[in-house]
Amino acid sequence: MTSLVLSGLLSKRAELLRDITISKDRTAMLEADLASIEGAIRVFDPDTALPDKGRRAPAINAAPEGQMGRYVMACLRQNGPQDTKQVTRYVMEQRQLDPSDKRLWRTMCDRTGAALYRLRKSGLVVSRKDGRGGLLVWGLK
Repeated sequence: MTSLVLSGLLSKRAELLRDITISKDRTAMLEADLASIEGAIRVFDPDTALPDKGRRAPAINAAPEGQMGRYVMACLRQNGPQDTKQVTRYVMEQRQLDPSDKRLWRTMCDRTGAALYRLRKSGLVVSRKDGRGGLLVWGLK
């Protein structure tokens, strides 16, 4: 009896994982299509004000509020001063996100940078220019 229940649960789990993957892929395709259409609209009329897209669901890879700041602080505590890319890589590793996904990488760089700026504004971290590439190097205050 137990093996029947377990095999049923495992097959249902596999079915749900497949459905989630299909949904994520479909959503990514729809967002790419939307971006293409909006880009075409801007080619023909750059001043067109596109209506609000409405309330969008949070991104699948969105972190709960305050979580990015916690990851950033943990990175700086463990590794000392880091540039923005190094902090982003740490955050992605901790969240088990794929750093080779270029679109996700850019998104996470933006989110990490925003978290770093918020932490600097609140006085928890400091930044200085790195002479090797113009990146900011961040450290604890």
